[in-house]
Amino acid sequence: MVQGDAQIHPAIDRIAIRDGARTVLVLLSDIDWIEAADYYVQLHVGARSYLHREPLRDLEARLDPQRFVRIHRSAIVALDRVVELRPSAHGDHCVRLRDGTELRLSRARRDRLRGLLATQASGGATS
Repeated sequence: MVQGDAQIHPAIDRIAIRDGARTVLVLLSDIDWIEAADYYVQLHVGARSYLHREPLRDLEARLDPQRFVRIHRSAIVALDRVVELRPSAHGDHCVRLRDGTELRLSRARRDRLRGLLATQASGGATS
């Protein structure tokens, strides 16, 4: 018997990253954004970044869709890190994060991001 999204989106709260001979546990709540790098992803965590062997689409499927959203074919952001959505050249938009990072937002994903941000702002996505 399938129990809602629990089977589709198993809850994970951290990712184990191989860093040389050691393994680092990165909490999802610490991640600012995630960038595709071929069959790897680059996890941006404050001033640090970690390379993790997993395609972006596979990692995206394991993330909570109320906390993380894909904004471009090569980037996922933590919704609570987004501080500004602004237009740029030729109808494109940029997403600015708390740390000042600016990322391109694809036109196809703009409405979904706006909707999620509006839901968060109104208190609809509480943890």
